[in-house]
Amino acid sequence: MSLKDYLSLIRIQNSMMMGIAVIVGSVIAGGTSVFHANLYALTLGFSTGFFLTAASMALNDIYDIEIDKINAPQRPLPSGRISIRDAWAIFIILSVIGLFSSLFISKLSFAIAFTSWALSTLYNARLKRTGLPGNMIVSYNVMIPILFGAAIINQLSYRIAIFSVMIFLACLGREIVKGIADVEGDKQKDIKTLAVMKGERKASIVASLLVLTAVGLSPVPYLSGIASAYYLITVAITDLLFIYSVVIIMRAQDKGSALKSKKIMLLAMALGLLAFLVSNI
Repeated sequence: MSLKDYLSLIRIQNSMMMGIAVIVGSVIAGGTSVFHANLYALTLGFSTGFFLTAASMALNDIYDIEIDKINAPQRPLPSGRISIRDAWAIFIILSVIGLFSSLFISKLSFAIAFTSWALSTLYNARLKRTGLPGNMIVSYNVMIPILFGAAIINQLSYRIAIFSVMIFLACLGREIVKGIADVEGDKQKDIKTLAVMKGERKASIVASLLVLTAVGLSPVPYLSGIASAYYLITVAITDLLFIYSVVIIMRAQDKGSALKSKKIMLLAMALGLLAFLVSNI
């Protein structure tokens, strides 16, 4: 085993993005001045988002080990580079760090973090096989860091709400595309994703509609006067990436196309966070 294997297990890019999303939520809600007044809370907020996401990623691979032997045999667990026992230890340690980080912020922050952690754990253990309901839980947990970041400084607002809805829709579309990529393994394990139940073509249509709805909502903050021109420029590039990902998955629903589409969606989501971040400028 190597450091690279552990970083792969926790999907370091996803974990980093969730930690950053917490900070973005705080900055969106309170402006850049939050760095001066709430640096301690923001550091703990990043820690909460990062470590709880990393824990969830590890737990996901523990429960998916048999499926990944089919869909992703190169992953650390199915390849044997990390043992199940070590993966459980990593999950527990990261969960404790993440939850304690939230507890040191406030009771409300801990309640939000614990609820998210519990839903994520329940999803991995039981609800993943439900397909679309499970996808919605994942999307909720991806959306939560923005709300969590705003809650840290007690500044929930319309701007936070519209950004959160956009994140939820885009992520739900991406989760459905992931189901298209994993359809063969999911069929064998009786996981009722949209691709398994309705077919890859119909799943790609639903995923595309969700993503395009998020794209359609993206100008609303600017048109409502709550986001700057810098936001509009950055989100326009984000939208182009999302549209490109939709074109890819609508053209073909094979595993390669689905994997390419979901990777572009992840890049678009990361750029979307930047757009949210500059919306105050």
